[in-house]
Amino acid sequence: MRILLAEDNRTLADWLEKALRHGGFAVDCMRDGIDTDHVLLTQSYDLVILDLGLPRMDGLDVLRRMRRRGSRVPVLILTARGATGDRVQGLNLGADDYLPKPFNLSELEARINAVIRRAQGAAVPTQQLGALEYETVGRMFRLHGEPLILRRVRASRSSRCAGWAMSSNTPPPKSLRRQLQVGLLLPLLALMAVNSVLSYRVAIDTANEAYDRLLLASVKAIADRVSIAGGEVTVDIPYVALELFESNIRERIFYKVTGPAGQTITGYEDLPAPPRTAPRDHPIFFRSDYHGDSLYQAALYKPIYDPTVKGAVLIQVGETAESREALSRRILYDGLARQALLIVLTALLLWLGLRHMLRPLMRLRDSISQRSSTDFTPVEETGVQSEVRPLIEAINQHTQRIDRMISERVSFIADATHQVRTRLTILKTQMDYGLRLEDPAAMRGVLAEARTIVDQTSRFFNQLLVLAHAEANAVPGHGLESVDLASLVHDIALEWVPEARAKRINLGFEGHERGEFVHGNRLLLGELAWNLLDNAIRYTQANGAVTVRIRDEGEEVMLEVEDNGPGIPEAERARVFERFYRPAGSEGEGSGLGLAIVREIARVHEATVELATAQGGDGLLVRVRIRKGRAFAAITSTGTAAIA
Repeated sequence: MRILLAEDNRTLADWLEKALRHGGFAVDCMRDGIDTDHVLLTQSYDLVILDLGLPRMDGLDVLRRMRRRGSRVPVLILTARGATGDRVQGLNLGADDYLPKPFNLSELEARINAVIRRAQGAAVPTQQLGALEYETVGRMFRLHGEPLILRRVRASRSSRCAGWAMSSNTPPPKSLRRQLQVGLLLPLLALMAVNSVLSYRVAIDTANEAYDRLLLASVKAIADRVSIAGGEVTVDIPYVALELFESNIRERIFYKVTGPAGQTITGYEDLPAPPRTAPRDHPIFFRSDYHGDSLYQAALYKPIYDPTVKGAVLIQVGETAESREALSRRILYDGLARQALLIVLTALLLWLGLRHMLRPLMRLRDSISQRSSTDFTPVEETGVQSEVRPLIEAINQHTQRIDRMISERVSFIADATHQVRTRLTILKTQMDYGLRLEDPAAMRGVLAEARTIVDQTSRFFNQLLVLAHAEANAVPGHGLESVDLASLVHDIALEWVPEARAKRINLGFEGHERGEFVHGNRLLLGELAWNLLDNAIRYTQANGAVTVRIRDEGEEVMLEVEDNGPGIPEAERARVFERFYRPAGSEGEGSGLGLAIVREIARVHEATVELATAQGGDGLLVRVRIRKGRAFAAITSTGTAAIA
């Protein structure tokens, strides 16, 4: 029986090939999806064992192209994607079996034999209606040979969030409607208070003007009845002069007529006279106190044109303030009542207007509150005011950032799970294979290789922890201190000397061995340098060279790690910073996390990372520029130090 094994992990593929060959199968191994697809076009196999996470072409695409060409070769999917949705998708695309990693080698062999037996038996019974086919065993519909994926649509009911989660120190949320109402009504009330004071002054002036006219009319009426009889001044007080002041308010009227010689002709003798400085050519209005009452008076000097009497007669009429105050209050109260009514109507119109204007915000609130926790689609801006649109745009941008972050976390977890399952699968395969061996030497060889996988897995988990620690310090420039980068990198380079000697690699260090301070996190910067050296030494061939440099670049310190290994193609350099990404054809058993960790640590330090071709034209040159910190040590001698 001939089997095609498509697995990108070289170690796992080698052990599966050993186990399957030990079981009597002929096995061909492929490392990526495109090569697998090409081989299936030209070769025939009894079974295809297919990993889904293949480089250059995903395993599902390989399976889809197989079935589209009409190939009936049985396919057993062997992958770390163990979710129910992944299994359903793979089986619906035409896979005959699905086994998630990690697995037991005996179970894999049993499933291989079962799939081959089914393939050698009767064909799958189908029912056909025109171009539509239905496989009764797999319960799969096909249209023109293409599988139809039927999705169940189920309406989701989202509970509306009502209420606020508030701690004891959190103030309750403020209502925008209430703030607008208070913000508009309070100034109106303040204006009403100011207007009331002004209206009171206007009411007093209006009442004084009206009653001053009455006083003047009374004074003129009395003046018209002043006459000369027998050389003496006489006055006949008319009734109409006092009738003008009749009202429902009980007030008192006082009058006085004074002759040219200052004698009182009639009236109240002690009634206060007008000020002496008052002009005599026009009516005089003044206030005075009379027996404890405030008295408003009008006075008029009437010249006498008679040969026997010379001078002017002074006519005074005064009244108490009751009528004036009553009129002032009535004018004030009428004005206040109109203003209060106006404010009430304004508040009503304001409430109705705010209710109408805030309706789009209420719809926006309901739209957001009714969303499910996984709905990150942009919020619609239609129907809302232009002032609110910047807020909606900011919410949409923030939501997109959260969506990207969650997607990255989900992808990271899926990739990490794939890596862990693959490594566990290798270990289980080695253990199962070793248990079948009877030769102690061969068993020790299997155990030695298993220990290598354990060491690699330990390193993998350490890298995951470092990456998580770097992402936890996600705020650039936060929580950093002054670090001697030269001393740190030199010490790490010394730790790699045994590994470099084991591979006969010339490991060199150029620049200051201490005294180059940067602003950073010592632990993270050490991990950055460790990963750069790990990549350089891991992928540099025997008898190669790796050089570490520290350079002073003014405001920055530059760290360079250069090797003469295979390098990274320029087209791949942007992607090698992605988690778990490894260029096609990469040798070694790396996890694809090294440069991702370097990028994350550089982002925390606001540093730049540059990939370039080494000076000799072969190999890779990595430059990291980090801004300087305060120096606490003097710079020592410079030069080139040969470490290994």
